Amino acid sequence: AKKLGKDTKVFVLCGDGECQEGQIWEAFMSAAHYKLDNLTVLIDNNGLQIDGSNDEVMSLGDLPAKLRAFGFETIEAHALFASADKTSLGEGKDISPLGYFSHSFRFPCIQKAGRTWMSLVPHEIETMKEPLGKASGRVAVLGLGLGYFAFAASQKEEVSEVVVFEKDPAIIALFQTHLLPRFPRKDKIRILKKDALDYLKDGPFDFVFADLWHDVDDGLPLYEKLVKIEPSTCPVSYWIEDTIRLVFARFLLLLELGEPLESLVQEMPEWGEILEKCARLPLEERKSAQKDNASLRALLSKA
Repeated sequence: AKKLGKDTKVFVLCGDGECQEGQIWEAFMSAAHYKLDNLTVLIDNNGLQIDGSNDEVMSLGDLPAKLRAFGFETIEAHALFASADKTSLGEGKDISPLGYFSHSFRFPCIQKAGRTWMSLVPHEIETMKEPLGKASGRVAVLGLGLGYFAFAASQKEEVSEVVVFEKDPAIIALFQTHLLPRFPRKDKIRILKKDALDYLKDGPFDFVFADLWHDVDDGLPLYEKLVKIEPSTCPVSYWIEDTIRLVFARFLLLLELGEPLESLVQEMPEWGEILEKCARLPLEERKSAQKDNASLRALLSKA
């Protein structure tokens, strides 16, 4: 690309075990010699290879120092994470923006049955920025988690009250005992031990934020239920809605291309009922739902 004068960036992904091979270092020397400043090399420096640990097979020593000696600028990344919602590239393609820390770090995390139950990581903070910017007046928060959205919303002068709907007594007890007392504006926050799907009974609200799911897998079924009861009197924001739409759009596209419904349901059993209902809707409506969140909400309201 450089020789042809193209303004193209090249990314190479390799493992640290692979860096024991001579051809890798010949390539590194070539990159420095030809001043390939459009090249980024991503090395999975996990200390392991197919035969065992790197130190047992052939130690690489200080790999970043070796790369700097070959003319590379090095960045040691810790804890790669999705930094925002998925972004559409068009034609059924999307990308997940990634971020990383240049040093190790700690973050709050609660596990249940060996799986992360609740946490507060950069992805959650970044994906809540937009809805937090819209929050004002009396705000309903569906799902408590570790209380970050409630905390941040209560800090805003234009927010008068934050009403959180959470039915799990263990989460409520943890929050009220260890977190809420530390919040500067805890006077604005009210916790209701209720099913979030019944939140409209305690309205009206000026803004609603829903975050009842762990990820896309369990998110779509809950998202569909909330969309069906969505009020027309105030704006509603759903956590990682763009990601939910873009992942679901792939399944709708596969339906359009003739993929058997049974195989799609087998791949994502949690979505089976929704996929079956959407398969019965007109093709044009399914195509429209892939374009934007408003169209997806309209489709799921009908399904």
